[in-house]
Amino acid sequence: MANSLVEAMRAQEESVQVESERLFKPGEHVRLTEAPFTGIEGIYQMAEGERRVTVLIELLSKQVKVQVAPDNLRKVAEAGPKHFSKSWRCGKIKLSARL
Repeated sequence: MANSLVEAMRAQEESVQVESERLFKPGEHVRLTEAPFTGIEGIYQMAEGERRVTVLIELLSKQVKVQVAPDNLRKVAEAGPKHFSKSWRCGKIKLSARL
């Protein structure tokens, strides 16, 4: 009886890992949706056990791995921050700035 319980638990863990791996692929950009990291974008790394995934985020100018529930992630359509550029012409000199 104990063996069947262990086998059922392993099957459940594998199904959760497969489900999170289907939702997100390693290297994919995601956004965290729950506190304390609400709105922070990161890079999906991998599933960790039954109810956790690892995401790489930037925190205080350092890359940090955090573990969260897969339900707390959303895919990001575009990777990275959005930048705007502006050019000015002053005679023959062209100035450009990335904002």
